[in-house]
Amino acid sequence: MASRGSERQREERPADGPASRDEDYAVRLAQDRRESVGDPDVQLDVPDLRVEEVDLEVEDLQARVSVRAELADLVKIDIGLEVELGEVKLQIKGVEAQAQLKASLDNVRAIFSEVLASLQHNPQFFRQDLGPPDQTNETSEETGDTSGPRHDGDDERRGGPEATEAARKRAEELGMDLSGLEGTGSGGRIVVRDVTQAAREYNQAERKE
Repeated sequence: MASRGSERQREERPADGPASRDEDYAVRLAQDRRESVGDPDVQLDVPDLRVEEVDLEVEDLQARVSVRAELADLVKIDIGLEVELGEVKLQIKGVEAQAQLKASLDNVRAIFSEVLASLQHNPQFFRQDLGPPDQTNETSEETGDTSGPRHDGDDERRGGPEATEAARKRAEELGMDLSGLEGTGSGGRIVVRDVTQAAREYNQAERKE
């Protein structure tokens, strides 16, 4: 008797094979999709639509259908359809509709919440991405060469307007003359941004000509 009962239990127990695992995976996937799919962000709803009259006129409508079938060389089917439509007139009168536009910002709010949480845990990203552009470079330009102290006599020995080492190097690369260029750095010194702005204005003037 004990052996028959154990055999009956083994027969009633579901097989743990590839088919059962695939079915379990399909059930879990369908459940995840139902949970992930919610209301759309923007939804256009037309609860009430009324049309008084619809007039449709069609002229010269011709259709030809050709069907071929073969069975000897396995199965071959050749179906052809040709349609010719001459003129169509469509008139719709008395259309009344009520439309509702629904907008949901839940997803946008979730995105902003994640961004704010990331910035809260990593404040260095906020300082790097949203800080003043080229703040370090501008400071070094205004104070002179970062490799050593600034010497005001260098500009006098070279001649020409006062400019930082970086600005002179940039001007040499662009083939620009610093004479006549107004500086925006401390004490009226010419910095890199002045050279870049002058080159940009010159290129724009060349394009216009």
